[in-house]
Amino acid sequence: MKIIELLDFLYLNIRQTYREKYERPDYYEYVQGNFSRFKELLLQLDEEELISVLKEKGCLKGNVTKQRFLNFCIIIFEECINILDAYYKGNVWKASKRLYALLKSKNKISKYWEDEFMNSFSFEFLKGEKCLYRMVDMKIGENLRDCWHIHYEKRRHASFSRFSLAGIPCLYLADSQETANCECGNVQEGKQRWCSCFIPSNDKTLFFDLRIPTKNNLEEYNPIDLIITYPIRFLCSVKVLNTD
Repeated sequence: MKIIELLDFLYLNIRQTYREKYERPDYYEYVQGNFSRFKELLLQLDEEELISVLKEKGCLKGNVTKQRFLNFCIIIFEECINILDAYYKGNVWKASKRLYALLKSKNKISKYWEDEFMNSFSFEFLKGEKCLYRMVDMKIGENLRDCWHIHYEKRRHASFSRFSLAGIPCLYLADSQETANCECGNVQEGKQRWCSCFIPSNDKTLFFDLRIPTKNNLEEYNPIDLIITYPIRFLCSVKVLNTD
């Protein structure tokens, strides 16, 4: 299997979960099943092509072999499941600590990868993008001053949401107004939607790119980054079975 075929299959699988009335098992069982399928597909990768691309675009330490890369990918997915497990058991601190270690390439990850894992999610903001968008629905007539995101000094007001933990503000941005609008859904009666444009003040600002690529723009990404970040992109993109 070619790398482009693997990526197209993996990310098509994510996009299929966006369909209405998509049937699947409960979340944890669904994740375990996807993990098994992920391992099976990695084994089918063309070894010669993979090694060539790894040497050009990867950061694998030591001998560059297919098996070592597969071991690395499996460790990432296993650690993501361990993080989920800790979170479901109510140990938010342990889950957060393990996620931080994963993103910073500590512990097991450091034996395989030269760079910090988090850099594989880096969004190249300055490549033709003018701004990133956020939309918010507020009651008609409500004052919107200073409400676009929670400032760090007001972090105690941050609640649980899609990626945020209570007390830890997280700013979600979209690369288009259309995407931001879709994320918000329908405007409820008595509310109006506002849009804000965010522009970083310098090129050192790090944005986590959790977008799901399409077949038409796969070549815009580093293919190795797309493989190793797939577990987290997948986990963050699974649509809930019941919106209530």
